[in-house]
Amino acid sequence: MLTAILMASGFSRRMKKNKLLLDFQGKPLVEYTMQAIHEYPFDQAFVIARDPIIKSLAQKYGLYVLENPNPQRGQSESIKIGVNAAMESSSYMFFVGDQPFITKELISELANLHKLHPDSIIIPSYEKKNGNPVIFPASLRNSLLEIQGDIGGRYVIRNNPDKVMFCETKDKLPLLDIDTEEDFEQIKRGIQRL
Repeated sequence: MLTAILMASGFSRRMKKNKLLLDFQGKPLVEYTMQAIHEYPFDQAFVIARDPIIKSLAQKYGLYVLENPNPQRGQSESIKIGVNAAMESSSYMFFVGDQPFITKELISELANLHKLHPDSIIIPSYEKKNGNPVIFPASLRNSLLEIQGDIGGRYVIRNNPDKVMFCETKDKLPLLDIDTEEDFEQIKRGIQRL
């Protein structure tokens, strides 16, 4: 089994506003990730959210919304909420909501590699630069539940180097994410497409 977990309850501190709701080509940024998740046949798909607009968008795509009552605790809280909601036998594909070029094809590529190596951590990479989404196997459930603070899954990856497998992609666009206003402006101007 494979569960999609979209972590969408952060504070976007570097942007000083909710970047997931920024308008990109007529849609909020987060909607692109939701659409890609919706297009792939996950066994379960959760959106960890606190904003009413994000919750409403998730419902539009048939994604199950889980409330994050403690977003100030960082990414670890979203991870725990998602993992606890998923079936214990499931592996987890963790998504962020600021990748407007993410595709069903990238998701399928990662999921297919996971099927061949079900006990590996699958990380997409372009020219040795790693990105999201990342798949964690069911065997690491307890390790994911032990994460504290705003470090996400990096702690688990660092502690399990023997389980890490990279999925080298041919296109950098699906891995692009937006952390700052400058990132967003560059993507809007098309600089990143060059």
